Amino acid sequence: MWNEPSSFETAPILLGATLTFDSWWDIFDPVETGEPWATVYIQNEALGWVTIKAFYNNVTSTDWQTEIIDTSLYAGQNLKLLFSIDDYGYQDPDPIFYVRNFPSNNENNAVPEPSTLLLLGSGLVGLVVFGRRKFKK
Repeated sequence: MWNEPSSFETAPILLGATLTFDSWWDIFDPVETGEPWATVYIQNEALGWVTIKAFYNNVTSTDWQTEIIDTSLYAGQNLKLLFSIDDYGYQDPDPIFYVRNFPSNNENNAVPEPSTLLLLGSGLVGLVVFGRRKFKK
């Protein structure tokens, strides 16, 4: 398991064909090394941690950027992600990487289940039938 102080591991999330989130970063002392300063990994059972996105931009972002990462190879699987900042010791202070609008399996599903709609519909029909019978008497 990858475990370094400049990383963040997510809980398992159900992946679709793409992974979308917003990012913002601060790089205080940019130096061009040709190496990525931040990387997003996915945990693959067979291969371990696999890189799915590397950030090479060595300047501070000026606004939130929407990241869209192709995860079609992992669609339908519950997998962990690892965000890692790799500053290679050339920056002081270290870069900061912000993430928002990140998906999770705990989000509320706004679409009701079909069985819920069936139950609600049958209850309404029962109320109408019961009301008509009472009204006719």
